Amino acid sequence: MKLNKQILSLLLAAVMVLTFAPTAILAGAKTPKTKTVTVRAVEDHFTSNSHDEEWSFTYSDDYFTKSGYTFRQDLACMTLGLAMASFTSRDAINEGDHSKENQNFIALMKQIGFKNPQSNADMKKPTAKDTIGVSCAYKKRADGSTLIAMGIRGDVYRSEWGGNLLVGATGDHANWSQCRDKALKYLKQYIKANRITGRIKLWVTGYSRSAAVSNLVAGKLDNGYDLGAATLARKDLYCYTYECPRGVQKSKVQDAKYDNIHNVLNENDIITYVVPKDWGFARYGRDYIYPSKRSSGADYAELTANAQAKLKEIPNELFDIYFPDLYVGLFGMPNNQREYYDRLMTAVARGMVSSRKNYVNSGMQQVLSDAVNVWYSRLDKDISLGDALEGFLNKVQKNAGTVMTALVTGKGEAVLGQYFAEAMRAENITTYDWSEMKAALGIVAKGLARMAVKYPAETVTLLANILTLIAAHDVASNIVWIYTMPDGYLAKHAEYSWK
Repeated sequence: MKLNKQILSLLLAAVMVLTFAPTAILAGAKTPKTKTVTVRAVEDHFTSNSHDEEWSFTYSDDYFTKSGYTFRQDLACMTLGLAMASFTSRDAINEGDHSKENQNFIALMKQIGFKNPQSNADMKKPTAKDTIGVSCAYKKRADGSTLIAMGIRGDVYRSEWGGNLLVGATGDHANWSQCRDKALKYLKQYIKANRITGRIKLWVTGYSRSAAVSNLVAGKLDNGYDLGAATLARKDLYCYTYECPRGVQKSKVQDAKYDNIHNVLNENDIITYVVPKDWGFARYGRDYIYPSKRSSGADYAELTANAQAKLKEIPNELFDIYFPDLYVGLFGMPNNQREYYDRLMTAVARGMVSSRKNYVNSGMQQVLSDAVNVWYSRLDKDISLGDALEGFLNKVQKNAGTVMTALVTGKGEAVLGQYFAEAMRAENITTYDWSEMKAALGIVAKGLARMAVKYPAETVTLLANILTLIAAHDVASNIVWIYTMPDGYLAKHAEYSWK
């Protein structure tokens, strides 16, 4: 009898343990080991106070246990940190030391146990239209594979901005394709130099321009790009991009093999609609959409309130004019930016110029690229030019009606030139030769005049909201959304750019 009571007691104890034991323990799962890390990156890059700031992110080696085809919001959050750390260090620029432009990437890699963080030559010298900064580091994993982190520079890239405008007359975006090939070449060199062989996992990211390049890099890897002695299976590719433009022809991307490419973006960001889909452009992989009026429905008010609260805690620049949404559609334009941008890109692609080939052959591509290249090369030495640019755009926005009238009456170049000169004088900038900028303002004014006649509502809405629209591209938008969204939100708001 006593023995039966002991057996009964043990059975009851076992039942209690099984009843209250965590599911993870029962399944034999381990609690992910996470680490809080500090990421340094530039935030305020419009003003003379620009410098590197600090943010906290959470890293875990367990983020790379599942297939790269599985979207993970925790990995998406950490990868934003990697993308930011891969920016050029503004502090290094302020010190005039190009050799330290990758110092924030190196600091992050050391925190998360990656070895031999290195960067290509483009990352440590003055930029040009065709440069692309690439940084890599690696660590060995318990499963015998090697995890390589690859961050491509997506901010403080100065003269590389001129390359963004070099679309080319046919095919994929010409400049970004060239940069894709340079990035892949460096990755292969890094693998060889570090004697990495066998199975690798690749963690690759970029923001804005470098998001487009990363997207093309991942697409080429999915198509079987040779990495020498290293072997990369598609399931071992973890590509997350942020605010990614369209850089590849739609006809190339419609295949499920590219679903390991995750494009996290704000549909209120105009950059994600460039290059126009009217010219046949799309993105590889799937798009994951941050909250917006259009996509979030009744939950948007609460989501925005959480983002606004977080915004007060982090460094940011333009977002006093971004939250809450201040975009206003005029003359029948949609009151959500997704629909407006679709219409605006059609206006640009068919009104400002008549076609992609016309954009190239008319000289607009080269004039704009040259002007932007000169502007950003000077911005390296005189950050007050950023204040002047903000002042110019502010004048355009406040005087949208005047600018619109000037455009349709043939006076657009004169008015825009006047606003530009006033903005420069306000910052006491009087010593530069601005022939390139004058040429750019002239050709833009002519294009806007054509667009204003053919697409008046789209044009005046652009002029009246121009600073607000630009603000949505700021990295602070990504930070506040990805910090405050409910777990699983992005996976529920996924789509394809080509549909």
